[in-house]
Amino acid sequence: MLSLRLRSILILLAAVGPCHAWSVAYGGEETDALRTRLFAEARKRTERCWERYIGLEPPHDDTSARAVMSYALILAQANAHLERLPRLMELTEHMQQDDPESPDHGNLWWYWRDGEVTDPNSVEFVMQTATRLWTRHRTELEPTVVSSLHRVMTLGAQACMQRQVPVWYTNIAILNASNLIALGEILEDPAVAEEGYRRLKDICLWTWKYGITEYVSPTYYAVNLDGLRWIAARADRAEGRRQAESMLNLLATDIGASWWPPAQRVAGAHSRSYDYLHGTGELDKRIALAGWTNETVRVGVHHADTLGDDWSLPAAARQLASRFPRRVRQRWGEGLTQTRSAYLLPDIALSIASAYYGRQDVPLAVDLPGDPSTVRCYFIADGRDDPYGAKRYATGQAGHRKALHLPYFWAGAQRGPDALGLVVYREEDLNEPERTGLKSHFVFRRNHDGLFVGDRQVTFGDEGRRQATVLPGETVVVRYAAAAVGIRVLFARRRDGWAASTAVVDDGNSHGALRLSVDHDAIHDQGEQAAACFWVRIGSGLADDAAFARWRREFTAAQPHVHVTHKVPMERAQNELRWLRHFAIRAPGVEGPVGIDFSESLAGMDRVTLDPPPTDAILEIDGQPVGRQILADLPFVRQYVEGAKTMPVLNLPVEGDFGFEAEEGLCFGGMEKGSDADASGGAFVGSNRASYQTARFGSVRWLLSAPEPGRYWLWGRILATDSETDSFYVQVHGSQGAIASQADWHAGAAPVWSWRRFDNHPSREPVPLDLPAGAVELILRVREPGARIDRLALTRDPNRSPEVKPPGSGEP
Repeated sequence: MLSLRLRSILILLAAVGPCHAWSVAYGGEETDALRTRLFAEARKRTERCWERYIGLEPPHDDTSARAVMSYALILAQANAHLERLPRLMELTEHMQQDDPESPDHGNLWWYWRDGEVTDPNSVEFVMQTATRLWTRHRTELEPTVVSSLHRVMTLGAQACMQRQVPVWYTNIAILNASNLIALGEILEDPAVAEEGYRRLKDICLWTWKYGITEYVSPTYYAVNLDGLRWIAARADRAEGRRQAESMLNLLATDIGASWWPPAQRVAGAHSRSYDYLHGTGELDKRIALAGWTNETVRVGVHHADTLGDDWSLPAAARQLASRFPRRVRQRWGEGLTQTRSAYLLPDIALSIASAYYGRQDVPLAVDLPGDPSTVRCYFIADGRDDPYGAKRYATGQAGHRKALHLPYFWAGAQRGPDALGLVVYREEDLNEPERTGLKSHFVFRRNHDGLFVGDRQVTFGDEGRRQATVLPGETVVVRYAAAAVGIRVLFARRRDGWAASTAVVDDGNSHGALRLSVDHDAIHDQGEQAAACFWVRIGSGLADDAAFARWRREFTAAQPHVHVTHKVPMERAQNELRWLRHFAIRAPGVEGPVGIDFSESLAGMDRVTLDPPPTDAILEIDGQPVGRQILADLPFVRQYVEGAKTMPVLNLPVEGDFGFEAEEGLCFGGMEKGSDADASGGAFVGSNRASYQTARFGSVRWLLSAPEPGRYWLWGRILATDSETDSFYVQVHGSQGAIASQADWHAGAAPVWSWRRFDNHPSREPVPLDLPAGAVELILRVREPGARIDRLALTRDPNRSPEVKPPGSGEP
C-alpha cells in the first residue's frame, strides 16, 4: 500500500502533464500579450546591437552567428525593421561553412573574427532560432529571405547529422535531437527527422537509467526546457511528443523539488555554474515567466525564442517546494557515487554532490533566505585567486569567457543537516597555465548575526584586509537570524605534505562575502597531494541565544574520526592492488554517522564508499523514488526493464576458474549483441564504430554470485581491429557500493579473437578483483566504439590464460 507522502507526490506529478497544454501567465498577462510586449522591448533594447555590431560594414569582430539569427527572430517577432533581414541572412550565410569536404560542413563561426568554426555547438544554437523563425514567420518574409534561410537550414541539418554529441552532454544532446526533428520535418527530409527521433530515444533511455548528467544546472536546464518543449508542441510523431513530454515532466519535478522559496531560487549543489555567488542563470528567467517569482525578464538576443510556445513550468511542480523539511536525492551519471543530495528547511538549506562532474561545479552549497542577489554559501577549488568566480578568461578555441577553476577529485556525503566534502588535488590537476596558487574556499555571506572561531567571537574592522586564523580542529560558526552554519576543516594538507594554514578572511570585496580559506601552496613541492576535508552542519529554528549557544557547543564537542595515509609503501606482494593513498573520514552527524572512505590505486581502480550510501534513484523526494516512474511507460524503457527481470545469475564455483558468454549479459544503449561464426557460441557483444548511437554510450552487465570472498583476475576474448577500437571501461558493483570504480581496460589491438587479461595500462600489471561473497555486477562500458568481446573468464591465477578451445568443449 502506498504511503500518504508518496501518494501526495504522485498526485502532484500527475498534475504536471501533459506539458504542451500549459499556458504562460506573467504579471497578469497571458501568453500572446506578454510575448508581444517583451519582443517589442527586446527590439528597442537590441537596437544598440545593430548599431555597434551587426549593422557595421564589416560587422564588429565580436558579432556572433547566434546573435545574428536571434536578432532576425526578434525583428520578425516585433514586426519591425524587416528591411534588415536580407542583411542578416547574408551575414549568416557568410559565416556558414559551405565546403562539402570540410569536417565542419554546415556549421557556423561563433564570432565574425574567427573566420572558421571554433565551437561545434554554434550550429545547434543557430538552428534552434532558425527553425523558430521559419515556422512562425515564413509566410511574412520576402522570398529572398525565405530562400536564404532555407539554404542555411539545409546545410545546418547536415552539420547536426554529422555531430556525435555524447548523451551525457545533456543540454546540447537535447538541442541536437530537437534541431534534427525540426529541420527534418521543415525540410521534408525523413532521414534527418528519423535521426532526431532516434537520438531523443537515446536521451530518454539514458536519463531513465542514470538521470540528468548536468544536474540542476541554473543555465543548462533552460536549454533543456527549450529544446524539449519544441518537440512536445510541434513534432509530427506522437511518440516523439510523448517522450519530450515525459522528459519535461521529469525536469519540472526536478526543478520543483529543489526550488526554495525563501531565496526565490533553485537551491543546492549543481553543475555547470556561471554564477558561483548567487547560483542563478537562464533557468531563473523561465521560472519568472512561469509566475514563480516577480523578477522582471529582459528578453535579449541569446534567448529570443523563450516565449515561442505555450509552455511553462506548471504550478503543480512548484507545490513540491511547499513541504519542510524536504529531502531530495538524485543520480546524475554512470558511477554509483555520481549523485546529489539536498536537505531543505524553512530558514536554511544544505546540499552536496557526491562526485566531481566538471570545472564549473558547485559541489557543496548552503542557501540562506533573501532575494536572488544575495550571496549564498558554497565550496570552490581555486587556482587563480578567484574565490568568487569573478575573473573570466578565454577558454577553448572560440575564446568563450568563463570562470573555469581547477579540476580535482571530490567525494561528498550527507545525512540530513550534516555533510562531508573531501577534495584532493592531483599533480595532473595543477598543470593549468592560468594557475597562480592553490586554495580551497568555503564562501559565506558577510551580513551575519555573529561569527565565532573556536570559543571566541570575531568581528572585523571597516578598513583593509582582515582575517582570523583557524587552528587545527577549531570550529567556525556563523549565525543568520534563527539559522546557523558550522564548518570544521577536519584536515588540510599543503602540496609538500605539511599542514595547510586556514583562516576566515574578509578581503573587502564588493560582493558581500566572507570566506574560510585553506592555502595548499608550498615553496618546495615534495610530490605529495594537497587535500582537505570540510564538515558542514546547518542549524534551523534557533530562535534565541540559548538555543544557538547549545547548538554551537554540540557541534564543537562532536568527535570526528580522520585517518589519512599518504604514499603507502610500494614494496608489496606481487599482483596485490597497490594503494597510493587512503582517506577514511567519519563524523557523528545529528541523524547518524556521515562518512567517506577513498582509496586511490596505481591501477586506476579507485574505491569510494560513502555513508549513507548514495541513492540509485534518478530523483528521490523524501525517500520516495519518483523520477523513473515518470519515464517508465515509454516502450523502450519497459523493454529494458523486462530484460533485467530475466537476467540470469552466474554462480562462481567454490574452486577453480569460471567462464561465461558475453551475450549472457544485459545490453544497454549502444552495446549490442552480434553474430560471428568464429565467436564462441556464434555470438558476441560490442559496439559499432560507425554508429552514432554507440559512439555515445552503451554497456553490458552480468550478475555474478560468489560462494565466498576471493581474489580473481578477469580475462576477455577480444576482437579489436586497431588501437582505436581496443578498450572498454570496467566497473564492479556490490551491495555496499563500488567494488571497483570505473577503470580503463586497454586490451590492445586484436584482429582475430584473442584472450586478453584486464591489466593496468601502460605497465601491464594484472589488476585483481577482490569479490565479496554474494551478488556483484560486472559491467563493461563503451570506451572506444568498435571493441567487441566474445567470452569472459575469472581465474584464480593472474598468469593462467584461458585455453582457446572450440565452442562446446568446456573452455573457461
